[in-house]
This record gives sequence, C-alpha cells and structure tokens, in this order.
Amino acid sequence: LEMIAVSLDRERRQVSDAAAALGIRFPALHDAGGVVGEQYDVDKMPYVLLIDRDGVVRDEFVGYRKGQEDLYLERVRALLEE
Repeated sequence: LEMIAVSLDRERRQVSDAAAALGIRFPALHDAGGVVGEQYDVDKMPYVLLIDRDGVVRDEFVGYRKGQEDLYLERVRALLEE
C-alpha cells in the first residue's frame, strides 16, 4: 500500500502548511502545473483515487462527507485482500 497526496495549490508552501495542519504522514507532492490534475480530470477537491497494483483506477471519491473515512477503509481493505 502506498499513499500520496497531490496538491494543485499554486504555492509550494500551501502544500506543506496543509499537510502539517491535517497531520498527513505520507508524501504530499506539489503539482503547480496541474499535470496530474489534468491526467485524472480533477475539477473538485478533495479528490481521492484508489488505484490497484496494476494501475487501474478502482474507486473515485469527489468532495468530502463526514464519515466517509469508513468507506475509504473498507475499499482499501478489499483491494489489499485481492
């Protein structure tokens, strides 16, 4: 399992500040040019993708709703069991 965050913020400092404020302990990458955002057609944030070991996008979550973490965990566990 590998987790990364990709920020589309214009300033690199915003990425590190947000990661610190959220307590993120995995890499937070800066995509100021929007290359990754364009590749995955990101138009709303937050945007969560679960990509399997073969590189296939298996789940997509756009926006955030309270309690959604349980669904993320369920889907990640299912992928790990494959």
